Amino acid sequence: MADHQAKKKILDLVKQRPNLEAKQISRMTGVDLKTTTRCLGELADEGWITPKFQPNNKSPVS
Repeated sequence: MADHQAKKKILDLVKQRPNLEAKQISRMTGVDLKTTTRCLGELADEGWITPKFQPNNKSPVS
């Protein structure tokens, strides 16, 4: 699975179900844990989610 697809799946799941752990997100999306962890870090860096895996309600500054 391409990274951007994995990131989209992860972001959608975080929006629906905040407060999941990376392990749970990985299992629910079918993305391996290493990729999930990297994608969560990238999403947080880009401002899509907070470091606690909450959806960021304000859109990221581009």
